[in-house]
Order: sequence, then C-alpha cells, then structure tokens
Amino acid sequence: MNTHLIGTDVNRIDGPAKVSGAAKYAAEFFAPEMLYAVVVSGTIAHGEISSMDTKKAMEVAGAVEVFTHKNRPHMAWRDKSYLDEDAPTDGKPLRPLYDEKILYSGQPIALCVAETFEAARAMSRLIEVSYKSLTHQTDLAIAVQEAKKIEGTNRTGIEPPPKPRGNSARRLQTPRSSWPRSTTRLPRSTTRWSCSQPP
Repeated sequence: MNTHLIGTDVNRIDGPAKVSGAAKYAAEFFAPEMLYAVVVSGTIAHGEISSMDTKKAMEVAGAVEVFTHKNRPHMAWRDKSYLDEDAPTDGKPLRPLYDEKILYSGQPIALCVAETFEAARAMSRLIEVSYKSLTHQTDLAIAVQEAKKIEGTNRTGIEPPPKPRGNSARRLQTPRSSWPRSTTRLPRSTTRWSCSQPP
C-alpha cells in the first residue's frame, strides 16, 4: 500500500486554472446554435395580468421570441398530468405561463429567448406589464384557519396512520412493579446454526 501522500500537502491540479479564471464551468461550455433564456417574474402577490407589451424586447439585436401565456406552446390542462406520488391530493398545481392569473410574488410570467445571454437579459428589462391587483394573504395564522383539511386516503390509496392509543405519560409516572406482566411464553428455538453457514 502506497502511503507516501498521507500527511503531506498536495497541490490541486485544477487550482491554478480556477484561481486565475481560466477554468471552465458548466455554463461556459457552448453548443452550436445554442439559445439563452431569462425568466421575467411578476411583481405583485395576487392578481391578474391586464396587458403585456413585448415590442421593445423583440427589437433587441439577437432576440428570438418572448413566450407568455398568450403564445406559449401547448401545455397539459388536466391536474393529474402535473402530479406525482408525493403531490397533495387537493389544490391546483402550478403551470408556468399557463394564464393571466398571478398566485404569488415572483411568479414566472414571461420567458425571453435570444441568441446571447446578454440579449435575453436586456429583453427581460424592456417588457412592460400592467396588473390588476387583488387582495393577498401574508398572515400565516389566518391562512391556516382558511386552509382546507384533507381527510381520508391520499392519491395512492394508502390509508392514513392509526390514531395513537393509550396514555404513555401516565404509564411512565407509575412504578414498574405495578405494570401488568405478560404470561405468554415464547417457544424455545431448537434450530442450531453453524458459524460457517449463514442462516
């Protein structure tokens, strides 16, 4: 066994390239005809998009398309298409760019696609959006009271865990000598195992 490296300082092979900026990371590898995209997020917590002007964004050199809820590709409309075994049984899944509704602050409302990252970022800053704001709720205590309680089995058909039985706190306060003893005797095993053979 070669142990000459244990306890000695060893220089990292990629160290000089990383500290000098010469090393390439995943985002720095380019493919032919690759496009770049920047997400535009909503600025209100709850409401609807009244209008969205993308004309200035499309005038940026290298602009390819601005995807919104009006021109996005086809998306599945059924809720079960977005669910998995860990998804809640109630409520609606989030569909980015699905419609004009705003459900939370920072929700994606547009996707700017361009030939360069700089162009896509410039496009995202030129989109003009008008909103119709609605009342939002940020108080967790009130939101919990308004939340809907889910009962019964979940989507996979697994029964909920049984309710706890007994009173362990009261039992632990009583002396062990007063605990009931089991009179059931377990049968003694007559099987013998060899140390050289697994059971």
